[in-house]
Amino acid sequence: MRSSRCRSLSATCSTACGSATRPTWAAGSRSASASASTVFESPRERFAPVLDAAELADGTLRRVELEGESVLLAQSESGEVCAISAVCSHMGGPLDEGERDGDVVVCPWHGSRFDLCTGAVEGGPAVYPQPRYETRVRAGKVEIRAARDD
Repeated sequence: MRSSRCRSLSATCSTACGSATRPTWAAGSRSASASASTVFESPRERFAPVLDAAELADGTLRRVELEGESVLLAQSESGEVCAISAVCSHMGGPLDEGERDGDVVVCPWHGSRFDLCTGAVEGGPAVYPQPRYETRVRAGKVEIRAARDD
């Protein structure tokens, strides 16, 4: 029996959803060389354009979406385009509605302070840093992707 959650399925497998089928790519119907993207490559590994670079010139905090995640964009005082999660790691506050203090954003809910470029906690009550995103500017557009582990 085929589960309603399964799509593009053929052959037989024993998945947790209880279907008696398996994805066609698992049967070898899709090779890595057949397309630029494979089932093993996450869209988060590619840069995606999210905003015109000119929209950051005045030092504002901008909220954008990437793969369903809210991201806070800002230009640092040195001119670097920075991106961290727009959702505070303390209690989920909207950092894009917070105040900017130099290269630090202050959460409007409880006052946690985060470095705009590294996501590091500069003052509590938060104890966990903000997830960071890599940025680049190409053809006047800010592009971002999830930061890779160093």
